[in-house]
Amino acid sequence: GIQAAAHTNLDLARIGGVMAQAQAHRALGAAKTSGHAQQARLTASLTRAADSARAQEDEARRAATTRVLIGTALAVVLLVGLSFLLGRSIVRSLRRVSRTARRIVAGDLDARTVVTSSDEIGSLAQSVNDMADSLTGFVSRIESEADRHAFGRRLGEAFEMADDEASAHAVVRRAMVEIEADAPMELLLADSSRAHLESVASSPTGGAPGCGVESPYDCVAVRRGTPAVFEESGALNACPHLLGRGCSATCVPLSFMGRALGVL
Repeated sequence: GIQAAAHTNLDLARIGGVMAQAQAHRALGAAKTSGHAQQARLTASLTRAADSARAQEDEARRAATTRVLIGTALAVVLLVGLSFLLGRSIVRSLRRVSRTARRIVAGDLDARTVVTSSDEIGSLAQSVNDMADSLTGFVSRIESEADRHAFGRRLGEAFEMADDEASAHAVVRRAMVEIEADAPMELLLADSSRAHLESVASSPTGGAPGCGVESPYDCVAVRRGTPAVFEESGALNACPHLLGRGCSATCVPLSFMGRALGVL
């Protein structure tokens, strides 16, 4: 009986151990299942966070790209607009210079271009204006020279038609009026002795200046044999006969065959 009881207790102990072992296995399985679930939930949460971060990064990249493209497009439009306006301004300036140059070529020497800048276009416009000024001066000198030649030809022809001394003096008086109607002028000729000068003709409109020269050789223009111009009567090199008169004078010597005849 004792032996049977011992066997029974041993069997009960074995059954209890098996049951405890089974319970431990179940607890371990439950713990493993719970750990796997938590790990899965954590992994899913991390995956969602990573996906959200990638989505935000992509959105930020797309927004940055869009801003760059818009800024580039605006810059291109602005550059094109500025280039267009600058080109129109340059073309207008060149057209103004071109019109002025064509007017000058056509004979309008008073044409000028208004210089509004100091760049290359302004330099070109100023060069065209300087060229017009130079041409104006050149043409003016040519015209003056042509007028002198024409006047000299007419004067020579008038003297050829003068039959006597009085007619020649009348030609001189008309010539004085043609030269300068309001300027005082007179012709002084040497007498037969060649030692004295006499006034033989004066301007009908300007009158006689009343030159005080008495002898041909008292006149510096006659001594030099070339015209003498005195711009101021008070200048150091002015003719002594002009001192104190407050005027200017031009003296033209008259000679024939190397002999002094007088002065105008």
